[in-house]
Amino acid sequence: LGDADAFEARKLIWPDQLVDHVITYIQEADNWFWDDENGVYNALISLSPDQRFVVWERAHGDLAGLLSHDDLRKVRAMCVSDDGNQAATVDTALMMRMDLATTGMGTDEEGAHLTATLAGQHRMRAQQIDARLYEGVNTTGQPLTDEARAALLAEKAAMGDMDALFDDPQVDTDRYDGDSFLGMAQGDLSPDEFTAVQQAVHADPFQVAKQRILAAEHCYGNEWEVIFDALEAARAAVDGSLAECTEGPQELPAQQQRLLQDALLLRLREDEDLKPIFDALSGDEADRLHAIATGDPYGMAKGRILALLDDWSTDDAQLLRVLCDLSEDDRASLVQDRPLYERLLVHNVGNWREVVSAAIHTGRIPTDLALTYGIRGTVNGPNKDIVFDALSRLTDVERQQLCRGYVLDGMGRESTLPEDQDAIDAWRALHARLDDKLSAEDMDEALQRLVGLPTPAELLSASSRLERAEILLLRQRERMAMRNNLTAWVSNTDDTMEIAHAQFLAAYHAATEDGDVTLPELSELAALDQAFNACFVDHEQTSDTGADIAATVAAVAVGIGVAIITGGPGAASWPAIAAWVSANAGTMVSGAVIGGIASATAAERFGGDFRDADDAARQAVAGAVEVLATLTGAAMASSVLGMSGLSGASLRAAIVRSAAKGTAMGLRQVGRAVGAATLEGVIDGIVGGAMGDLVWTLTDPKTYQQSLWGVVCTAGQAVVRGGAIGGATGGLAATGVVAARGVLARRALRGIEVVEDTSLGRLSRIDYEAPQGGRLQRVIFRVGRQAKDSDIIAHLDAVMQMQRIDRLAARVAGTEGFEAVVEVDKLQRVLQDRLQELSGDRLPPGTLANFRAELDVLEYNLDHFAARMDSLAPGSSRIGQFDAPVGYPELPTGPDGERLYTYFRKPGGEWGVRRLEIDGETPALHIEVNEAGERCLKEGLVDEGPTPTFGDDTTSQMALELLTGPSSQSSLKPLYEMARREGLVDEAALLASLPAQVGGMTEDIVRRRLKGVLKERLIDAMFGGGQPFTAEESIAVMRRMLTTELNSGDLGSLSEEWYQAFARRYGDRPDLIRHPQLLRSSLDNPRSPDFVEGATLIEVKSTRAGLSTRDVDQLNDYLRTAQNGERVMVRGLGTREVNKVRIVFTNPEGAAGSLGDLEDFFEQFGDVLEVEVIGATGSSVYRDRDTLATALGAPR
Repeated sequence: LGDADAFEARKLIWPDQLVDHVITYIQEADNWFWDDENGVYNALISLSPDQRFVVWERAHGDLAGLLSHDDLRKVRAMCVSDDGNQAATVDTALMMRMDLATTGMGTDEEGAHLTATLAGQHRMRAQQIDARLYEGVNTTGQPLTDEARAALLAEKAAMGDMDALFDDPQVDTDRYDGDSFLGMAQGDLSPDEFTAVQQAVHADPFQVAKQRILAAEHCYGNEWEVIFDALEAARAAVDGSLAECTEGPQELPAQQQRLLQDALLLRLREDEDLKPIFDALSGDEADRLHAIATGDPYGMAKGRILALLDDWSTDDAQLLRVLCDLSEDDRASLVQDRPLYERLLVHNVGNWREVVSAAIHTGRIPTDLALTYGIRGTVNGPNKDIVFDALSRLTDVERQQLCRGYVLDGMGRESTLPEDQDAIDAWRALHARLDDKLSAEDMDEALQRLVGLPTPAELLSASSRLERAEILLLRQRERMAMRNNLTAWVSNTDDTMEIAHAQFLAAYHAATEDGDVTLPELSELAALDQAFNACFVDHEQTSDTGADIAATVAAVAVGIGVAIITGGPGAASWPAIAAWVSANAGTMVSGAVIGGIASATAAERFGGDFRDADDAARQAVAGAVEVLATLTGAAMASSVLGMSGLSGASLRAAIVRSAAKGTAMGLRQVGRAVGAATLEGVIDGIVGGAMGDLVWTLTDPKTYQQSLWGVVCTAGQAVVRGGAIGGATGGLAATGVVAARGVLARRALRGIEVVEDTSLGRLSRIDYEAPQGGRLQRVIFRVGRQAKDSDIIAHLDAVMQMQRIDRLAARVAGTEGFEAVVEVDKLQRVLQDRLQELSGDRLPPGTLANFRAELDVLEYNLDHFAARMDSLAPGSSRIGQFDAPVGYPELPTGPDGERLYTYFRKPGGEWGVRRLEIDGETPALHIEVNEAGERCLKEGLVDEGPTPTFGDDTTSQMALELLTGPSSQSSLKPLYEMARREGLVDEAALLASLPAQVGGMTEDIVRRRLKGVLKERLIDAMFGGGQPFTAEESIAVMRRMLTTELNSGDLGSLSEEWYQAFARRYGDRPDLIRHPQLLRSSLDNPRSPDFVEGATLIEVKSTRAGLSTRDVDQLNDYLRTAQNGERVMVRGLGTREVNKVRIVFTNPEGAAGSLGDLEDFFEQFGDVLEVEVIGATGSSVYRDRDTLATALGAPR
């Protein structure tokens, strides 16, 4: 981990060794390029006075090496008294930390807010101690003992004079003394940030409001809104004031609270510095001031409405929100207020009158009416905020129908039920309306609003849980499809999306395999969906990090660390909340929240830090209950609370306390949730408990629904952390580069280049650069496309060893001995992994033979490297899990990097080469020794060792299960799984192709027979079966079925069969003859094109990336044959002369990826070459490179 994260991790693992952890942090923070001084300061200020004293005594030498002389002086003052004999008091430490945060170039905003938060906490604790000492009783009402009184006095003495930190502003100004605690913060922070600091230290609400009002002159064009927000925040702050001097929060009686609020507003209005500002008000603004001063809810709402109407560019969406959130009494008052009522009715054109009338009279706009107005919009396009609000405010019945239609349509599921067809029709109609007017990103936002979150009843319903899982899957598919339309300047955001999506898919397929999704399974999916959405937000927003966070905020709800964005189901991440709080502290929450953000969750730093007005990622945030508890004393604007569905600011403290208490209990239970019954009990308990009663009664139900989703996500995070994804041997669905980067991210390894090497298949290799006797300079991790998570982890553990050179005692980087130490350790891990796989379920004979052969190679290499651990000879600069014994050549792989061969140990200690599967596509190889005495590979069959054969007791049913089971490496497995997904597996037909007992039969024979049945059904399905497809439909189905998940041989043969049938059906080309033989072919160099048609050789390529080296060599031979007018052997028809070669690409991407090779072919063999590309609507033939490049959209 990085220094800061490692510090946080140590605190969690060893919480009773905090001083040691801080000292370790100080030592590790002294880096050669970037020192983490601010992190060290934060760690120190979070300690107790005695702990800081010990740290200084033990680590002042390390601090001297880390800090400048002036900063070291301030840190000393944080830790020890002037005479150096005792610990510094808390007030002095806080003063020094604020000085460090605000002095010098730049400002440490995080440090300033943390320091303010701690100051506020110590100030409240000092007041509580004073109250205990004055009353002479403890928190239970019992008299204080002498020991208890002495302990309280000692604690108070260690704090110093806390009140001295919080001086009042200087006379006749809004400024504090620049050398004071608050003055330093004010001088370096923006007005909004400083307001948050004042709230964090529990400054007098009067002073907070006054300072904010006086600073409003800097908010050009928005001065009065800032002033009114400050006044409303001051009124809302009063109900928490009693809690500041007690052990626990208490709610003020309503009458007393109202009197205190009125007194505070009167004091502000009569203040001699503020009075000139208020006296300048007139008309509507004066009325609004009076409403705030008297606590008139309708008057405050009216002031907000008039301000919106008077704005040069009225925010219609915000105006409608204010109207819909009015209480019933306030709506009645508005109808009686005829001038304003009539002005609202004629404010806009179109169906505005109907829309606003519905909002005023009922508090709700019918969905169709709101959508019609929002989609029609203005000359500048649709009013997307109104559309989003309409989707956020759907009735439960509307949402359930549309979600049902969304799932049925998206999953391609047919239903004869009338209600399901109605749901599909409703969804398709809505989708057509939205898709016609909204951009891709706005459509994504709309869909997030539409799907919403499940209700408690839905969470406890099996069918609803399955539908919710399917919704998550569909949304991820849509967001994955959006990637290509988004700009990302951070190179790894796209990769992290793939990793997160792969992890989700692995869990999704496992959860839905039996047609049911349990609550723990849905929790895991929800947590993984969080991670995916965080990556999506990061990918989407990397080019727009300066977006206006405040523009997205329209509601705040208290729950399990959740802030609801724009009044809908979206949730902000903690970094987003932090940014918004910094910009809007006057109308949001206490600065105490900012101080707690750092400990809220480490995972949130992995993307999604920046959001703009169009961001709609749902990211339920959980695990920060202690932060929420600080909201008790926070100030929130009543307008924001109103948007959350709360009936008034006076309810806030009770709701926060209830939510925090219920959440804490819920999370403790969720952390131990291991089964559906446990988690369902948690939800039942929270819904039925005091928290549920209070929140359901006093808040919008969707607010509580969001909180409940946070509980579900939290449980899922626990499942993920304790499950396979974090384990040493994976379970991760992703392979290759995606898996490698996933492991890198999970292990926080930095500075490692990940490169895909298609020649490696399932293998991986580490290349490094290190001068003889020097330090590592560069590490390159080359990974094959099919590399497993467990193999990758073994390699990256080797990387960690290389990066910690000091652990390789007496080994010098760059020597053979260094490589041997790393290789031995790594090969032992891989060996153990293979042995574990062998000890599991029964394996097919071919897979078993492959594992045993691989183990033989690993053991041989292990012995080789172990014998060289003390060598100081120059190394090879390569460490890799080669599939070859040391001294033997690496084996070739298939077009997509899949393994085709394995070595096997022969009697006498030599090694032979065996094909993993004898399929007619893969030539046999053997080892020869060349003139230089080096072993090399030659084509041709010599000896492939024993053929894998089924045991005597194996039935056809057992053979099928073994070849398609979870541990099988047979190429039948991906073919069978693809056919099963397509609904084409007929097990009876498969078994009928085999005898009842297959004991003694080779695996190759059994596999070929089963493949023959599957391939016939697949080819038939690609042309529609009983209902023939059009050419376009056949192409689409072919592309969907034939992907690189199949073995390359099967992919190639199916592509050939499809092309032959396609040419005959739609091209009237009946004379394609398969597999002619070049006359100059030999056992060492077999050459057999896919087809011959007249005098044209045809080679079909299914690649999506480009031609391989082997492809290019073969095609060169075919082109030379045609250019020379040579003859080829046609089975059963003798020989014929050929003079043309046609290369067919079944995917345009493959043709585009091969342009470089094709350019060479056209240059050398242009008179005999044709290229056919199968597009979405049919095939096209090109006879020159420029025409082909233009068609593919490549530069000429």
